[in-house]
Amino acid sequence: MVGAAGGPTGDGQPGSWGGHAVPVVAYDARTLTVVTWGALQAMTWSFWDAYCDEGYAIISNDYLNGQEQAPQGFSLQQLQADLADVK
Repeated sequence: MVGAAGGPTGDGQPGSWGGHAVPVVAYDARTLTVVTWGALQAMTWSFWDAYCDEGYAIISNDYLNGQEQAPQGFSLQQLQADLADVK
């Protein structure tokens, strides 16, 4: 599990190691599951809070059907409006 090794000070200080982009593929109340170094890893929310400085939501046209809806029924227009509210 990826935790906040050493806390956000010293070698664990945010920004001390440079950036590393990882996709989050699942999450629950305890952890986020990310793909890093070729494997699925559990990341604690405290690690996320200490080290995450930006995030992206990807909406691919390949994921949408002919009515611009995701398989779960969400519309592209509504997804874009919801993402615009995220600060």
